[in-house]
Amino acid sequence: MKKPTAIQGYDQAVTDACERVLVTLIRHLGPCRDSIFLVGGLTPRYLSRAGFTERQGQYLAFIHAYTKLNRRPPAEADMQRYFRVTPPTVHQMVLNLDRARLIERTPGQPRSIRLLVSPDSLPTLK
Repeated sequence: MKKPTAIQGYDQAVTDACERVLVTLIRHLGPCRDSIFLVGGLTPRYLSRAGFTERQGQYLAFIHAYTKLNRRPPAEADMQRYFRVTPPTVHQMVLNLDRARLIERTPGQPRSIRLLVSPDSLPTLK
């Protein structure tokens, strides 16, 4: 197989996997990660405070806080109770966060949500 010469030539699953590896590596660089500049648009989406709405930020902050306190990710029912919204509202938010690559999850597996953003970029939970 010939190596593609542009991003359009790569399979989306391969692209997603490469982005996850890159973000994981950068996250573990500690203080020097702030002096790294990426080409291709990854920096705003993964490493900055930008890239999510205020409401999405609250869900992400809740996922982080819940996971830290309970040593396991929240179920959608936990988010429903906290935000006082309907099950479809929570599920749609989870799908949107996953689509935006702000979280990673395993469909059909309960409590499998994992943040893909730095906890430092999250707002204070209200």
